[in-house]
Amino acid sequence: AYLLLLIITTLVVFFRPKQYERESIDIKLQHQRYKIEFQKSEIAKSAEIKNEFLRNVPHESRTPLTAIIGFGDMLYEQYDELYNATICVQQWV
Repeated sequence: AYLLLLIITTLVVFFRPKQYERESIDIKLQHQRYKIEFQKSEIAKSAEIKNEFLRNVPHESRTPLTAIIGFGDMLYEQYDELYNATICVQQWV
């Protein structure tokens, strides 16, 4: 009986911290999901504001702005690559 009690106590002591860890991880995961959803909604709002602005701007102004936005998007998509290249160049200097 003593051995059984010792085994059960050991198992409880071993698994209880794991349960708390799991609950903590679940809470953090849920928080990250909320942050991602919020950021997605902010991105959607920004895109809608940009589109509305472009709809209301005359054609003469829109063409250069479209080029600037396209160039900005291109830079944004290649940011990591450009950043790493900059770091490499700085290390050589």
